[in-house]
Amino acid sequence: ARGGLRETGPETGRILDLPGVTSCAPFIESLVVVEYREQMQPAAIRGIDLARDALAAKLTNSVESGVADLGEDATMMGADLAFSMGVMPGREISVMTPRALTGDKELRLPDELDVTGVFRVGMYQIDEGFIVTSLETARELLGMEDGEVDGLQVMVAEPERAGDIAKVLRRELGPGYSVRTWMEMNRVLFGALATEKNLMFFLMAIISVVACFMVMSTLITVTVQKTREIGLMKALGFSGLRVAAVFLWYALIQGVLGVAAGLAMGALVIRYRNAILDGLSWLCGRELLPKELYYLDELPARLLASDLWIIAAVVLVMTLVAALVPALVAGRKDPLEALRDD
Repeated sequence: ARGGLRETGPETGRILDLPGVTSCAPFIESLVVVEYREQMQPAAIRGIDLARDALAAKLTNSVESGVADLGEDATMMGADLAFSMGVMPGREISVMTPRALTGDKELRLPDELDVTGVFRVGMYQIDEGFIVTSLETARELLGMEDGEVDGLQVMVAEPERAGDIAKVLRRELGPGYSVRTWMEMNRVLFGALATEKNLMFFLMAIISVVACFMVMSTLITVTVQKTREIGLMKALGFSGLRVAAVFLWYALIQGVLGVAAGLAMGALVIRYRNAILDGLSWLCGRELLPKELYYLDELPARLLASDLWIIAAVVLVMTLVAALVPALVAGRKDPLEALRDD
């Protein structure tokens, strides 16, 4: 966006012509102060066009009370912001914008808006700090010219490719425009999540190594218990490699059963993750997923078949590697010594 950007400017058509772009909607955004019954809280006001904004459907479906109506002098509030101020649909709030202090130092009275609905989209940052109006109402509040907007919200078919499309937009629009992706706007949050993911991978790897040592310990015990059987097999002509293969198959069966049970339990935990999280929070007496820190009302999850296959393959390989030593020891046993020891 840049100063003087128009709602129906040529930029919209150029953006929509790019491959991968699904919609382009104008918006207005500014910081304001919301007042209700002598309570004042800072918030962000966002003016949108419900007919063109691709996120309008999500906003409409997220209405907790009231209706999704952005008519003249109407607004919708985030659920957490409305709850903290005690605002309900049908009430009137006062909004003070940067326009309140004019150039000649005169104080402008706050504008009055009717609250038509309360929404909860699931992101604490939005539910706690946003009010939404129409483009026309936002222009009137902020003293903007007719048709002027702050920016254009671009939606793409593949959110993961937002960075690539942003590069194309910067090249097409030129240096007079600032293009930011959703990943760049939430860089700190994604950095924290990436660090936590790496730590969780490290912890899971250590747990898997411990489990493999348990498989090794089990095979060593079985090797000692089956000394007589190993001696008989060698006496009957079984080679050392065939004896070792028997124990490797035994370890592989253990690994397959363990991986299957682990995947099933993991899928079950992910399916009921939020209920489990609520129960643990209740037992611990504190919130384990603070909305103020993660900006989320619940724990999101997405299962990828590729990740599951990689995890299963790595665990099975680690299991076979751990079983290799006791299997080779069993295969190298001398039949006479094995039968004599028995």
